[in-house]
Amino acid sequence: PWWHENYIEPLDLYFHFTALANFTKDVPFGTAKWEQVTAAPPEYVTPPAEPIVRDIVLTPVSKWGKPEANEFTVAPDGSVNDAGSIHELLQGQGHKDLVNPPTFAVNFPRPGEFVIGVGRVSNSGQLKVWVDDELKLDREFPCGENVGKEWKFQQQWNLWESVYDEDVSLDVPAGKHRIMVENLGRDWMRISRYVFTGCKVIDRPNLLVAAIRSPEMALVWVQNRDSDWFNHHRAETGEAPAVAPVPPARVTLEGFRDGAYQVEWWDTWEGKPAKTEQAVAKDGKLVLVPGEVATDRAAKIVPK
Repeated sequence: PWWHENYIEPLDLYFHFTALANFTKDVPFGTAKWEQVTAAPPEYVTPPAEPIVRDIVLTPVSKWGKPEANEFTVAPDGSVNDAGSIHELLQGQGHKDLVNPPTFAVNFPRPGEFVIGVGRVSNSGQLKVWVDDELKLDREFPCGENVGKEWKFQQQWNLWESVYDEDVSLDVPAGKHRIMVENLGRDWMRISRYVFTGCKVIDRPNLLVAAIRSPEMALVWVQNRDSDWFNHHRAETGEAPAVAPVPPARVTLEGFRDGAYQVEWWDTWEGKPAKTEQAVAKDGKLVLVPGEVATDRAAKIVPK
């Protein structure tokens, strides 16, 4: 990578690659022909009593202009239509021709919060949030010297900008709601994110499954999607609870010849085999059960 000479080499960070080097030692990457393996959505071995829920976080796009859409349906899986029309600049009276405030249709499985991340504000903003046509939040964000966490006078526009970097939240009862956000201030407000707490319903194991295959062997990687540097860092600093492991799940890989296979599971942190088991492909499908996944697991699969 580009930072090899000025980061890995000076700090002698090669040990981070030891586990990967051990895993790939006998893998014929340079000689065999590899193809991607289709993986079916994982399924719980024993489904949890209640679905797991997470926050839905929508990150607006950096784009100048009038949003092409203003009605957004937030699905339980966290997806949303016309995501490119959720602009980070919530326009105010300074650019009336660009005003097109967003409305989010969303279901809260249980009482939660709607959170708006407010960043830089130009020439003052007035944030209003309507829930089911009822005004629930009305707050001014003035701009000027010594206002906000940072401030700057824009000489060319003859106005002040202030940086708030603040989350603004309001309680939302359980059920389906329409939430409209508008800015009636003198100019734009930069919105860093919209958060709907507890609205993402995870009815399947929250696992990322990736696999490739050659005539000699197949490789599979199973990752707990919540296990990333950001979530682990927040847990270490006390900002969030520890990353929860994913309960045992079935991982089905497709396109295998029927018959018996040896599956060697590896500890991806220690870089050594953890256990070896047998699996049988039937009707072209090979079913694996990696067990509880706290971070990630990898396996080598070879025909017997």
